[in-house]
Amino acid sequence: MNESQTPWKDNKWLPGVLNKAQMISLMEAHLILDCDLESAKKDIEEDASALDLHLSNEVYEMLKGSIKPFNQSYREIITDTEYAKPLTDNDGFFSLETGHCYLVKIKERLSPSLKIYPIYGQATAKSSVGRVDVIARLIVDGMKEYESFNPREIDTGEMFLEITPITFNVCIKEGRSISQLRFFYGKIEDSIITDERFIQSILNLHDGIENSGTLSVDISNTPISENSKVVAAAYKAKKDENVNNKIELGRKVGDESQKYPQKQFWDFKLSDERNSLKSIQIERDQFYILRSKERISLPGGVCIYCKAMDETLGEMRIHYAGFVHPFFGFKRTDRRKGTPLIFEVRGHNVPVLLTHEEILARLFIYRMSENVDEEKYDEQLKRSVGAKTNYNDQELKLSNLFQEFWSE
Repeated sequence: MNESQTPWKDNKWLPGVLNKAQMISLMEAHLILDCDLESAKKDIEEDASALDLHLSNEVYEMLKGSIKPFNQSYREIITDTEYAKPLTDNDGFFSLETGHCYLVKIKERLSPSLKIYPIYGQATAKSSVGRVDVIARLIVDGMKEYESFNPREIDTGEMFLEITPITFNVCIKEGRSISQLRFFYGKIEDSIITDERFIQSILNLHDGIENSGTLSVDISNTPISENSKVVAAAYKAKKDENVNNKIELGRKVGDESQKYPQKQFWDFKLSDERNSLKSIQIERDQFYILRSKERISLPGGVCIYCKAMDETLGEMRIHYAGFVHPFFGFKRTDRRKGTPLIFEVRGHNVPVLLTHEEILARLFIYRMSENVDEEKYDEQLKRSVGAKTNYNDQELKLSNLFQEFWSE
């Protein structure tokens, strides 16, 4: 394919994040390979700024732990019995144990032809994965770092997902999606929006409040679910030998009866509001779910990537999994303005006192190459009610794998 045949030549794509229709154009031009094109067309406005990546049945345990991308093909690693051991499935499921590192080949591939084109990529685990304390990082053959690709360095185009469960044992299955890849037309940094007034507007901040795109933590006690009398500032994962059930990653659950009970895996934690310093203690080697004080609402031409100010801030690991897509927080069913983002926080070697409104993350706000169509997006939401993970209305929310209510 030459430049005159590329999808962006006649459409005059603007530099920015590709929407699903543009990604489909890349598939049709055979620049993204081994995709389920018909499925992508069917769900064209769902998660409209990223492509779901699907797991294959090629799964390995990394015998010496994580191996950082090293600018060559990962086939050199997984074919060496000193570094990797192939796993076999049990009734279609692969069991992944806490404290072990695994590598799974992704079904989709990038065409090596992308080398000559200005298409860049950025990846992240889905929200439902990060919220159960599973680290899932994309590796693209030829890259020197996780979670991204530069077209100039693409090798075979094969992609792998490195998965490390920390708190809960989990299981995976071929065909499921637990990570996403976002495509950019032009360099990623060229798509960043820096206008402070615009940033203020999508964060729903009042005049006089200065914020150039940071997120602070809200540790006010709040009802943990709709119509619940239970209030909390955070969820705390149970580290109990009795929590032996493996959490199935990537499964679509609509009916509440199909989800895991909250109480089986989580405790809730109140903040200390006895004095002017509202705070919560992050204990050693414990995992927490908290929320941001800022409430985000996005128009159809904007999406977000959230990154911790420092992922090892003091004695905590701060993380945010999942992309923030166009129209997030835009049309809540309760008509509230904007939606908070969720932080995943893990304590390290010493306890830490986390205080209200402490800044934990920075937002990278990107323009879309083409806007997401609001009418089509609304239609997609109506079709997928009960099947789609709806984080648009979230407050303090666990992964969608867990029931919405707290069963006493």
